[in-house]
Amino acid sequence: MVADAISENVKDRGLTEEGLLKSVGFLKTTTLLLALCVENSFKGVKAANKLFKVDAKGSLERKTRGGGASGHSLIKLAEEIEFSLSESEITLLDRLSEIGIWAGKYHVPIHENAFVKMCQDNPKLLKLPSDLHLVKNILNRATKLAKVPAVLS
Repeated sequence: MVADAISENVKDRGLTEEGLLKSVGFLKTTTLLLALCVENSFKGVKAANKLFKVDAKGSLERKTRGGGASGHSLIKLAEEIEFSLSESEITLLDRLSEIGIWAGKYHVPIHENAFVKMCQDNPKLLKLPSDLHLVKNILNRATKLAKVPAVLS
């Protein structure tokens, strides 16, 4: 909901350096929020279906976390919960996965190969409003898999 609310500010580039920086900040924040909400919804489905295991100390067993080596691959998480994706959803989640790995702490990817890919593919690319609609659809389908009430309309 917050990503949707602030995404309109991405389009307002402003006429000053401050306006441009704000627009870029809204873009980065919107894409990070979308990545996090999809990741959390998929992990919520895993939790609802008791796919996580907790060790004797009460900690989540890392191997059951899923999401590939980083724990943040949205495509891998979707596969783990048997969540079918369209080609456009796969393309979007591939972009959002990369953002989810590094954008919470850094302004660019932390691994060289991810940086090179970002320069070529630009994972920060956000297609408005279609990417927001795709994410809302994914979240609503995930709530059904988790058997919880949908919050988004």
